[in-house]
Amino acid sequence: MSARFVSSGSVRVIFFLWASVLSLGLSSELKVKVRLPDGRITEELLEADSERDSITLEYRQTDGTLITFVADFKQDVKIFRALILGELERGQSQYQALCFITRLGHNEIISSESMARLRQKNPHTVRTAEEKRPTETFSMNVAVNVTLAWQLSALIYNTCSVARDATYTREADMRHWLDTGKCF
Repeated sequence: MSARFVSSGSVRVIFFLWASVLSLGLSSELKVKVRLPDGRITEELLEADSERDSITLEYRQTDGTLITFVADFKQDVKIFRALILGELERGQSQYQALCFITRLGHNEIISSESMARLRQKNPHTVRTAEEKRPTETFSMNVAVNVTLAWQLSALIYNTCSVARDATYTREADMRHWLDTGKCF
């Protein structure tokens, strides 16, 4: 009969390697400096989660508004959230949150697997868009109950819970989700 003992140092190394392998498959993050249309520079945070098959892009506008975009490829849903800073001296709350949910078109955005593999050789380089797309305008005329929206995508509640009373979608998208049985 023989017994083997593993030192605590070995256990830590094994745990670290195991945790590293797990984290590689779950999520990756990339910070990119970009030039806005007005010429100003901001930093975008891109995160790909291959486990959930989703991507998140977040950036701060020059007025301090924090914009978050989430694409849920499993459910074909796009989520836009805006956290708009309030003016405390005018009696406004610290921020106002708005959320907008629309359908995600196929091949509209780079996949989460491709996004997870993105790397940058020079993180200090300021990037500009390779393709200029026109501005899209949507009429978001249907209020969304965020507590029931998990039926459509779990990412809606996670992203829009701060905008509980200010989450909207288009009537056409609501009809589509009702027809496919995904609706809340």
